Amino acid sequence: MRFWVTVNAISVETPQDVLRAARGKSVTLPCTYHTSASDRNGFIQWDKLLRTHTERVLIWQFLTKSYIYGDLYKNRANISSNAEQSDASITINQLTMDDNGTYECSVSLMADLEGTSKSRVRLLVLGEWKGFNYAGPPTRQRASGPGDRGGAHRAGLQGEATWPWGRPEALRGRDWSSPRPLAPPGV
Repeated sequence: MRFWVTVNAISVETPQDVLRAARGKSVTLPCTYHTSASDRNGFIQWDKLLRTHTERVLIWQFLTKSYIYGDLYKNRANISSNAEQSDASITINQLTMDDNGTYECSVSLMADLEGTSKSRVRLLVLGEWKGFNYAGPPTRQRASGPGDRGGAHRAGLQGEATWPWGRPEALRGRDWSSPRPLAPPGV
């Protein structure tokens, strides 16, 4: 004789890839959860993980649908409108360079305390380069042919980069085999 026991075991998942977003824009940090529990008494919590501590982004309570925000995320972060249907994603608006880092999504349900209730996702906030527009990642390379000016084509990049040391040609012909000693200005 066999007995089958149903055990509630929550599972929280985020993408393994690093998410990229532009400074000043918005990004959605995806997070989904799976549970066999029908009762949604509990909360969703997002934290930013730092070297020495965690920084609260937000806590969203299922029953009251209310938020508790961390100081840096008030009026900038919101939970998905489908939070009760297994979507614990958040959207962060007005991204700054300080938003770079690893974020942790945690779902706690009183009816389902077993399983993996946390998952992490990494965010890389990209700044702007003067005179350079980023229209997406390079998608393909093609060989040069008639009418091309030589070299490979990288789709997605537009404009011209401005280099802090001047034109890239200025670096050609330099001897890079031994590093130059660093000295304070005026020495």
